[in-house]
Amino acid sequence: MLIPDYVNQDFKNIQTLMNEVERTAKKENSSC
Repeated sequence: MLIPDYVNQDFKNIQTLMNEVERTAKKENSSC
């Protein structure tokens, strides 16, 4: 995914956060 430099830092932080949320959700779903 290509993103402009001016949103690079914020986007990386958001992307990292969303990845963590998804990873946690998958862990919870798989334990059911």
